[in-house]
Amino acid sequence: MGCLHSSPKPSQESGREALCKFLENEEQLTTIWNQFNGDDDDVLDKDEFDQLLFTALQIFCQNTNRKTSLQSDYVFESKKKQMEIQIFKNDNNNNDKKKAKDPQVKPPSRDSMEPFIEKLRSELVPRIGVNGTGAISYEEFKLFGTYLKQEYAKIEKFSYYN
Repeated sequence: MGCLHSSPKPSQESGREALCKFLENEEQLTTIWNQFNGDDDDVLDKDEFDQLLFTALQIFCQNTNRKTSLQSDYVFESKKKQMEIQIFKNDNNNNDKKKAKDPQVKPPSRDSMEPFIEKLRSELVPRIGVNGTGAISYEEFKLFGTYLKQEYAKIEKFSYYN
């Protein structure tokens, strides 16, 4: 079990590593906040939050592709099948299920993930109570951290039994 690591750009590697450690209870939420809050202000702006969503989606997508096909009403899981088809079709020009489930397949590109990032942001912002500015405070970010851990635990649980 655990997070898969491929060879992303060096600037993304530390964010992915920190997020994986957080999801596996080896890192604190403040580390994730500091990692993705590039301008060290008191909020995550849209671009910073989108980068975090992209990183999380890559981790979730690779783990679910490696482990099992999930069916659920939750945001990440309910989009899994649609993401698997579209992302790997966009990135690899190949919708071969076997290749899509291969853990050695490179993670999806930012361009192929953009529609999913936008959709997730629009669905998550009301859940985490973003103030009217569109920026996320640390207090609001705590709710997102809890949400990420819950979704990751579901993936780990399903993969354990499958």
